[in-house]
Order: sequence, then structure tokens, then C-alpha cells
Amino acid sequence: MARSGVGRLVYLSSETVPGFITAERPFLPDYLPVDEAHPTRPQDGYALPKFVGEQICEALVRRSDATAASVRPSLVLAPEDYADFVARLQEASREAVHPFFNQWSYVDVEDLADLVLLAASSATAGHEVVYAAQPNNLLDRAGAHPGRGSLSGALRDPAHAPDIAGQRGGEPVARLVTGAHQGQRDPAVHRGPDVLPPRPRPTGT
Repeated sequence: MARSGVGRLVYLSSETVPGFITAERPFLPDYLPVDEAHPTRPQDGYALPKFVGEQICEALVRRSDATAASVRPSLVLAPEDYADFVARLQEASREAVHPFFNQWSYVDVEDLADLVLLAASSATAGHEVVYAAQPNNLLDRAGAHPGRGSLSGALRDPAHAPDIAGQRGGEPVARLVTGAHQGQRDPAVHRGPDVLPPRPRPTGT
């Protein structure tokens, strides 16, 4: 790619890259809230290749004039998931809240698509890493996990960045917004289970 003339790469990474979410030998984050600067110590067969992909992006920007952005999505949900998987999870949580691999964090697939397009059109230098997670979680509790940041606001206006700085999706998202002149676009953000009606499943012909 460095010799192909491609000037911008967007890599779909994972929130598991720091290692503690899917660790075979469990460990806690070094600090909370977790941000893009947190050390990466992946152990398992999913997080490790995602980490390697981010390192390839680092090598790309070192060896060429290309720039890159690695997006670390949380659990990705499609519209039909809210009426099925999420509804069942919320119903079960009314009696007891059981452990969930990423503390019930998620990102809506349409919001993730908006962020990927934003990353592709941005002019940030070097290699930028950014988390993608909604401001609430699957149990519909706003800010219920201190390591999860907000896409809404930052995607709409860079001026909102100080409100979410230091959380996942804070300053790095604001840099992407600024680099892409986001004032020209107004993506619908935060399509969480409280605001998004379920979309009918396609039927066969």
C-alpha cells in the first residue's frame, strides 16, 4: 500500500486490543476511564491480530506519506438486535445483573458507519486510534461504565469535545471531526435501544 499511492487507510480494529476484555488470564485496566493511550497487552486469538493490524498502520505512516485511522468498535448492533438480543438482556437484568464480557457496551452499526466515513474523510496526521461506543450501554444506563465515552455531540460539533475528553471517543473523535470539517455533515447519532425502532427483517422472495 505504501507504494500504491493510497493516501488514507481506515482500519476496523476492536475494543479488545488493550487485552483485558477478552483475556485468557484476566487482569484489570491500568486506570479508568480507559482511553486510546492505555497500554495494549492482548492475549487471545481475536485481540492479538487486531493489535497487529494497528501496528501495520503504524508502520505504514512511518514508511510513507500515507495517514491512517484505527477505529475500535464496541459490540456492534444492527437494528433488529434491539427487539431481540437487547430486549432479552434487559428483561433478564431486572432480576439479576450478570457479568458481560465488555460491561454491556455497544455501538450502533449506523453510527459506526458514520464514524468510519468521518475517519476516511478526515485529514488527521499520522495514525489516529479512536474508540466507537454509545453514551449508554445495553442495559440502557447512561454512563454506567466509566470506561465508555460518547460519540454523540463530538460527531455533531467539535465544540462538544471538552465534554467527553478523557473518555472513550473523546479527543480523538474531536480531531477526526475537525479534520473532516464536520459542519458540512449532520449524521444521526446515538440510535440506541431507547430511540431506534426495530427494522423489519427482510423476507425471501
